[in-house]
Amino acid sequence: MSAAKATIENVREAILMLQRNNEKPTISKVSKYIGGGSRTTVLALMQQVFEETASAKPKSHMAQAYLIKLASGLVDEIWRNATKLANNDMKHRVDTLIDLNAGISDGMQELIEENASLLARAEAAEDRALQAEAQKAGRNEMDDHLSQLTKLITKLGPGDPEDPAMFSVIQMVADLETAPDRDEVRRRMLAKGFSSDAANRARYHAVHDDYVEERGETPRLYLTPRGRARLAKENLNTPPELGDTA
Repeated sequence: MSAAKATIENVREAILMLQRNNEKPTISKVSKYIGGGSRTTVLALMQQVFEETASAKPKSHMAQAYLIKLASGLVDEIWRNATKLANNDMKHRVDTLIDLNAGISDGMQELIEENASLLARAEAAEDRALQAEAQKAGRNEMDDHLSQLTKLITKLGPGDPEDPAMFSVIQMVADLETAPDRDEVRRRMLAKGFSSDAANRARYHAVHDDYVEERGETPRLYLTPRGRARLAKENLNTPPELGDTA
């Protein structure tokens, strides 16, 4: 079932019924009474009812009925009744304006809070997107940082060409048909029984001592002429340089 459309008539009726029940006519209550309608539309119609009520002429037809009877001699009683009716009508108008003004103010505050909530959710979503982007950039930066650690490691002295871990890295790069990246080198070294630290140190020294080189945005390892010469010296078979076929 579709929601009811807010009109000046049903909004006016809702305000009247709420006042009869001694309830303040807020946007939420008026919308609930008419069975739907846009909150901004309901607010605009409530403001229209407020303006109509403020500019309406006092209801005088009942007072006029009493005034007509002035000629009958009941001047004092009729005047008191007519004044009472006029005062009651004015009081009702004032009460209506007060209630409507309060309801409209509350409605505006509700819309402001809803808008603030939507803005906060949008900012949170943007923050999450920025965090994801920062994490991705952080991973790339970490890879570059690990590469820079070579400079620190070399303070301990150059890598020993006879070191079995570094030799394994050189031989691995030579044997693979496709240049491996850092993660693949680490995985294969772990599979050979080397520790993670030993695998990283071996790769660092192999790169620093120019037996292999790293290329590309996601660094991959390629055998250098020096690495090929070293393997040839050990009478090991080496494939064509990967850089020539990549």
